[in-house]
Amino acid sequence: MTIYIESVYIALIAWVYSVILTEPDMLLNRVYVSLEKYLPGWLFNPLIGCVYCVGGQMALWYGIYFLWSDYNVINHILFISITIFTIEIINRVNGKFN
Repeated sequence: MTIYIESVYIALIAWVYSVILTEPDMLLNRVYVSLEKYLPGWLFNPLIGCVYCVGGQMALWYGIYFLWSDYNVINHILFISITIFTIEIINRVNGKFN
């Protein structure tokens, strides 16, 4: 059960990183603008540009690293899905739709 709570934490981290900190006058705005200019979309989105992509990537690699000793592909897919679904809930509560 705790891994699913961790997926909510990852969703919050991804949302703050990709949405809040990239807004104008925030810490990562210059990085966001520079990467948007020079990287193709398929690389830009999972790094910072798409909150769903960022959250999915974080959940993917977190799951591979921390769940490997007891790895189950179905649990991993569920872990990633809960992360992305939580981001959708956060977006709807906040009124942001990507």
